[in-house]
Amino acid sequence: MESNVAIGYVHNALVHAAFTNSLVGLVRHENAITIPRWSTANISGARNEVVRAFLETDLEWLFMVDTDTVFTPDTIARLMKNEKEIVGGLIHIDGNTKYPSMFFRQPDREDGTPEYEILDNYIYGSCVRVDATGAACLLVHRTVFENIQRWLPNPAAQWFQELQVGNTLCSEDVVFCMRAESLDYEIFVDTSVNVGHIKVRVI
Repeated sequence: MESNVAIGYVHNALVHAAFTNSLVGLVRHENAITIPRWSTANISGARNEVVRAFLETDLEWLFMVDTDTVFTPDTIARLMKNEKEIVGGLIHIDGNTKYPSMFFRQPDREDGTPEYEILDNYIYGSCVRVDATGAACLLVHRTVFENIQRWLPNPAAQWFQELQVGNTLCSEDVVFCMRAESLDYEIFVDTSVNVGHIKVRVI
């Protein structure tokens, strides 16, 4: 079966074995091509290189995944069923307390600094509209990238960019969400697609 999706990821030369196992299962399930790109500390540049390489293909979908995640072989297929142009899986961030990478935008501060609130009262298994999520497990249709390039031209950092907004530094994936929303795209997270987040601890 011919695939209509590319799998893109950035790395620093070494990846976790659990990620490799997940990636192999996903590639076999989808018969998909991969677009790996080496990343310096400037992850935005590598993410943008992945998107540029994807747009040189004739594929419709780019599935972006981070190398510190684990997922099932049917992850892309399950995200596709939502029929959304931008949809991510449920992944948790390991802060002082664990929280989902799902955010609603609140009214900006007076200085223009954006405010986001963690969305943690969702119904597990539902597909939830959000204002921002990470790019650790994100399926995006090519028209989103094409329209951002067309209407928000920025050759230096077209889709992903760490950017000062007001008095805060927004991460590159939040900025991608901002740019997509400014073009009236909606962003979703399918909370039934639970993705593991690999963290190494020394005790």
